[in-house]
Order: sequence, then structure tokens, then C-alpha cells
Amino acid sequence: MRISVIIPIYNVSPYIEECIDSVIRQTWNGDIECILIDDCSSDDSFKIAKELTDKYSGNIQFKLIRHTHNKGLSEARNSGLDISTGDYILFLDSDDYLCPGSLELLANEVIKHDHVDIVHGSTLSIPDKAYYHRTGLRDIEFLDSNAEIRERFSDLSINAWDKLISSSFIESHGLRFRPGIIHEDELWSFYLYRSVSTIAFAHETTYMHRIREKSIMTTLNDDIELENWNKILIDVFDSISNPFESNIEIYFLKKFFKFYDKTPIWNNLVYRISELLLKNGRRLDNVLFRKFIETNDEFYRNILIDCHSKGPDYKVFQLVKHQLFNLVMK
Repeated sequence: MRISVIIPIYNVSPYIEECIDSVIRQTWNGDIECILIDDCSSDDSFKIAKELTDKYSGNIQFKLIRHTHNKGLSEARNSGLDISTGDYILFLDSDDYLCPGSLELLANEVIKHDHVDIVHGSTLSIPDKAYYHRTGLRDIEFLDSNAEIRERFSDLSINAWDKLISSSFIESHGLRFRPGIIHEDELWSFYLYRSVSTIAFAHETTYMHRIREKSIMTTLNDDIELENWNKILIDVFDSISNPFESNIEIYFLKKFFKFYDKTPIWNNLVYRISELLLKNGRRLDNVLFRKFIETNDEFYRNILIDCHSKGPDYKVFQLVKHQLFNLVMK
């Protein structure tokens, strides 16, 4: 088995040595290919990476490529995928690093579960945030049902890194990162998890994620955030048939409610979601959805989202309780 570690590089000179060194120090004796893609860094990142890999002598095959102009994280990862030759892919951000023995732990799960689609690792962040602890997965060793994987979406990591992913699965489903957006990992994970059939879990910490104050994700302004989520949600809802099919779809419906601000940028998405609700015979849900759009009142959102699994009788009860049943009768 061959593992391809894909590392996009952009202005990370204080961290790139630790990142590459964490790959070099892996204990797994199998075939490792490490692809470093410099996205036109303006600092010494590429120089440091080249010096480290030039002096390395060992069983890891390093490949360094450099974009002719800055294309962004999505395109850098896609470039790595295009030239990778591994049976499994691991994405590693260049300001993060792998724990000692990570690849061995992950690879052993592949061997144990024979051609598993994904081996899900475990992440700690610097500084430590409970978000990355994934406590809902602690007692799970293996999932072999897409329906169950969909329902467990909120427990799973929506980051591209921290997992081994079968390259044949990636290619057979045409998985690439969408250029020109932020939160590309969440859109990519939507397409990943809605199709995957098998996931194994390595519960020891395998990945260290560094949260930086001046990174793209920690310096987003509201307008950019809204614009990007609008693009992502249009993509998602154009490709699904039911907003309540599983927790994957509900996750993105919640994102819509979080960012919707009644501005015209959302009009196409409002129409699409309403259309999907009506096509699935969810007239009551559509009434609640449209009422939220009109008022931006969280009451309607909460009934729609939090009570969806309890059936229409519970929603009608809530509307009667709050003297709003006349909405349904219109």
C-alpha cells in the first residue's frame, strides 16, 4: 500500500520545517509519497521545504511543485491529487503536523478493514478546543452503512485533513476541491460523506492542528462569509432531493438559517429550498420556512429544524399552542 501525503504551502515559513519533519519521522515502513505544492509563497517557505527535502535520504519520495501564480488552497490540493500515485491520500496543512506513528495507526486500520473508504483519525488543536475532540465517536470502531454515516455527519470531521481517504474512491466520485471559495473543506466533505460506505476509526491522536490568529479562517469579515456560504449552499441544494434526507442535509439547512439575512443574494436559494420542500410533500415545513423568510423569527426555524423528526402532529401542536395554526390553513 502506498500513501500520498499532500501538503499545500503558502507563507508558512515559521511552521513548514515542523510539518515536513513530522512526515519524515513517521514510523510506518510502507511506501510514502509526499507532495508539496507551493502556491507562490512570498516568504521563504518554498526555500525551506526544498532545502529539507534535498538533504533527506530515506524511503519517502518527495515531490515539489510550484504554481506559476497564486491559485488558492483548493487548487493547490487539486494539483496534489492530479499527480498523486498513492492508494490512499492524506491531506496535511503546512502549519499543522502529524503525531509520531500517525501513518502507522491509520494504515493498520486499512489493513484490518481491507479496502476501507476512509480511516478517520483524531485531532487535537493548538490551542486546545473541545470542537476537535469528537466525543460522539469514541465508542465506534467501524461504520459500513452510508445511511448511518449520513446520520453521524455532525460527529465526523468536516476537515479534509486528519484522515486517510481511498484514492480510488476519490477518483471514482470525481472529488475535487471547488476553487475560489472559503470553507472548501465543508463542501468537499458533503460530497465525500454522502457517498462513502465504510469508515474505520483510529482513536489515538494522529493530527495536530494549529489555530493561527491571522489565518484566513480567523480573519474573515461578514460579507465574505455570507458570500461564500451562499455559493456553498447553492451547490449543496442543487444536488440534493430532500432537505431532511439525513443529518448531512440538515447540517447545511442549519447553515442557511444561520447566515440568511433577507438580502437579495439569497433569493435563488430560498426558491430552491421551498421547491424541494413542496416536492417532498412537506407543505407544513414549507409554510414554516416561508414564515421564517418573511419574519426572520427564530421561532419558525426552531420548529422546522428541531422538531422535524417528530412529525407534523408535533409541529401543528406547537402552532396551536402559540396560536399560529391559521398559517397552515391558508
